[in-house]
Amino acid sequence: MKADRISEEANQRNQGAPFAKTPSAFRSGLIRAVFELCDTDGDGLLSESQMLVFACFTGYEGSAEQWKDDFRHLCTDLGADPGTGLNILSLEKLVNNSGEGGLYCTDDELQTIRVKMEHKVKMVQMSTDNERANLISAVFKGCDCDEDGHLNEQEMRIISNHLGFEGTDEQWSEEFQLLCSENGVDPGSGVGPALAERLLNDQSDSGCFCSDEELRSLLTKLEDPAEKAKLVVPKPKSGNQKEQDLVASELRSDIIGAVFRACDADRDGRLSEKEMRGFAIHTGFRGTEEEWSKEYQSLCGASASSEMDLELFEKLVNDRTDKGCYCTYEEMKTILDKIRLDLHNNAFMVQQETPKEAPKAAEEQQPVQPDATAPSDSQPEGS
Repeated sequence: MKADRISEEANQRNQGAPFAKTPSAFRSGLIRAVFELCDTDGDGLLSESQMLVFACFTGYEGSAEQWKDDFRHLCTDLGADPGTGLNILSLEKLVNNSGEGGLYCTDDELQTIRVKMEHKVKMVQMSTDNERANLISAVFKGCDCDEDGHLNEQEMRIISNHLGFEGTDEQWSEEFQLLCSENGVDPGSGVGPALAERLLNDQSDSGCFCSDEELRSLLTKLEDPAEKAKLVVPKPKSGNQKEQDLVASELRSDIIGAVFRACDADRDGRLSEKEMRGFAIHTGFRGTEEEWSKEYQSLCGASASSEMDLELFEKLVNDRTDKGCYCTYEEMKTILDKIRLDLHNNAFMVQQETPKEAPKAAEEQQPVQPDATAPSDSQPEGS
C-alpha cells in the first residue's frame, strides 16, 4: 500500500510500530476474525472491494479509483494476484508489517476494527431483512388474486411454479394439503401473510425458500398483467412432458438472466473481460489476469471484440462440454447470492466516501459569523 494513499494517522502508526514478530494466539485470532468479517462470500480470499472495506477502517482516505492502483501494488508486494485476492496469511503479514509496505495495527486497533465491522454487518443485515420483508409482502399481495388476505391452493402454486415445481394439478393439490397440515392451517382458508413469510424464509425441506432475486423476478411478472395472466393459468392435467420441460427451461432462463444482469456492472447489456471474470471466479477460476484474458478470448471467439452478450452467456452456462461453463440451477442461485454480497460491499464503499466531503461543503456554504461579544483586534482582551 503506497504511503501517499493512506491517511496520515495510519502512516504515523506504521512509523511508531514495533518490528514484526511472531503474533500471539490472541492476535492471530483477532486477525482471523477481521478476515472472516471482510470475506463476505466465504471463498477464503479478500477481493479488491472487500479489502477496501478493511482499508477504510484503518484510515484509508483515497478514492475507489485510487484504491484500484493501491490494491494492485499491494498484491504485487505480497506476491498475490489482484484478480484472485489476498488470503489470510497475506492479511496477517500486512498488519504485522511496520515497514513502508505494511499497515501495522495494534491489538487494540484490531479489536476496534472488529467491533466496527460486526456493527456494520449487523446494520447491513437489518437493512437486508427489512428489504426482504417488503419484497415478500409485495409478492404475497401480487399472488392474492381474490384479495382475501390468504393464498389458496392455486395462488400458492404461482410461487411454487416459479421456484421450479413441475408436477401435475393432482400432485400440487397433495403438496398443498401437506403444507397446510404441517403448519396447522385449514387448506380451505389458505396461507396467511405470516406463514407465507416463514415459508419463504425457510431453507429446510419443509419450507419454500425464495432468494431475493427470485422474489424480484416473480414480482416483476406479477406487476405485468400479461405475465401475471400466464402465471395464474393452471397447468395441463395430463402432465405433458413438453409442457414441463418448457416451464423448467423458462425458470432456468430467468436465473441465467438474473446472474448476467448482476455481473453487468455498467449496465451496457454485455459482459466485459473484467465483468465476466467476476462470474468465473465464483465458478472456481483461480488463474492470473493473463490466463483469464486468454480464457475470455477463447470463450467469446469472434465476439471477443464486442464482448459477451446475454445470448452467448446463456449458451456457455448451458454447454456441458469442455468448451462451456455449465452450471446447474442451484449453482446459479448460489453464485447470484455471492454477487449480491459483493454489491453490498460496493455500496458500503460509497457510504464511506460520502460523509468525508459533506463537512467541507457545509463550511463553504455557511461562513463563520463574528461573535458580537468577542473582543475586536483593536481592543485587547480584558481592557
